[in-house]
Amino acid sequence: MGFFSWIKSDDQKPVRNLYTDGGPTPCKMLDDTGREFIELNYEGYGVFAGMDYYALVAYMNGTPEIESPDAARDIGINLCDLNRHDPAPDHIKTPRIVSLECTASWQEIEPSKCDPDQGYW
Repeated sequence: MGFFSWIKSDDQKPVRNLYTDGGPTPCKMLDDTGREFIELNYEGYGVFAGMDYYALVAYMNGTPEIESPDAARDIGINLCDLNRHDPAPDHIKTPRIVSLECTASWQEIEPSKCDPDQGYW
């Protein structure tokens, strides 16, 4: 499995994973209902405080009954159409990745873009 990482929406800095010499970037993931998933030790695989970024995409977009977290992840990846878009198409709701200090809500902040270095240097 490869790394997934983003550029934080609030300060435009990358989310580094724990395998980086400088260590992981503490951050949080926001959804459209006001939930925050605080991650202090990002491993690089798209999971923030136990919630998978792409599974959350599926849930945020009202995907009908999802039989498992893995199925939700696959649905979210397909919704984001990763081969063509960064960020996802405008009609797809996606989580926002921000610094811990950010007080903006999901609605107030732009989508997070993929980090071309995938959080690792």
